[in-house]
Amino acid sequence: MADDKARAPAEERAVLVVPAQATELPRVNQFLHAGLDRHLCPAHAREQLDIAVEELFVNVCKYAYEGAGADVARTARVTQAFGAKPPSVTVEIVDSGAPFDPLAKPDAATADAFESVADIPIGGLGILMAKQSVDEMRYERIDGCNVVTLFKLLA
Repeated sequence: MADDKARAPAEERAVLVVPAQATELPRVNQFLHAGLDRHLCPAHAREQLDIAVEELFVNVCKYAYEGAGADVARTARVTQAFGAKPPSVTVEIVDSGAPFDPLAKPDAATADAFESVADIPIGGLGILMAKQSVDEMRYERIDGCNVVTLFKLLA
């Protein structure tokens, strides 16, 4: 895990607010990639960050507002901030949906723990992939919002 004390303040921060719809994922990726390109992000780090962001953004789209009334704004706010020492990006995905901590459940079971692939329980693999794709992942509930923070070293 990355050490919060070792991080320099963010040099650049950008925010995008989109409807919480899976069809918005290309727009989210375009937003993130523009910043990553400006910071000469290595391809492997970008691909890993793409995996984590896709899993978490799509979860917000599918589940955050399930059962919410029509008066609830169904949006997701994506923030990216870049640090120089060490070269890194922090991405926050925020929604005002039902409380959900993706880190609260144990990691999903993988094939090596079962005799047959058919025995593997469904669910949780996306969150596991997201966690394994970044250097740090945190969840907080702040002012009625779910805030998932991803930290990825770019070196």
